[in-house]
Amino acid sequence: MDIASYSSDSRAVIKIAKEVAAEFRHAEIEVEHLLVATVRQEGTEVESILTQLGKKPSGVASLTAAHLKEQSSRATSRENLTASPSTQAVLTQA
Repeated sequence: MDIASYSSDSRAVIKIAKEVAAEFRHAEIEVEHLLVATVRQEGTEVESILTQLGKKPSGVASLTAAHLKEQSSRATSRENLTASPSTQAVLTQA
């Protein structure tokens, strides 16, 4: 996946999503990893939207991380991380 043409904010989210996937030893970056990465960033539009909906970004990140922990049976090394086909499709259209 070539992210060179993405904005610096998008590249930062993808970098964090890779770290989240590696943290849970997942072989692919899934939408949940991107969600955790997005809500972990402070001062974003996502944070504002969640706040307007009465949701705490940290709560969303915690619940999503708990879900990812359940999926941790798919182990891999950090060097082999890839984006899943569905995540690649989303990123391509973004």
